[in-house]
Amino acid sequence: MSEMLQGWFDRLGYSAEPAQLHLRTDDVPDTHPYALELRAMLSDDGAIGARAVFDVEGVPAVVFVSHDDQPLSRDQLNTIRQRIWNKSLATVVIDVRGDTAVALPVRRLKNAQEHLDL
Repeated sequence: MSEMLQGWFDRLGYSAEPAQLHLRTDDVPDTHPYALELRAMLSDDGAIGARAVFDVEGVPAVVFVSHDDQPLSRDQLNTIRQRIWNKSLATVVIDVRGDTAVALPVRRLKNAQEHLDL
């Protein structure tokens, strides 16, 4: 995991709950109720390609995406959001762009995004 991504986890408070933060580099335990879904979201060559997923009470809730610290295109983000929405799991996508990030709801709502700085 990159230092930049770790910085975001620390800044947003996700590092405080390491058992709920699932990283692409980690093995998701078979006993997790959403193990298959988490593995699919975190797969390097999967449709979503998440860098990390944070769960709330076992349910995937926040998905971190990024592509080599570069912003994803609007089309890429919309495709990822649609795929997550179709799974009816996570509710927030955070597109990490180096020292900045954009938090978006999975559901496409006009002007519903928050720009964040590390």
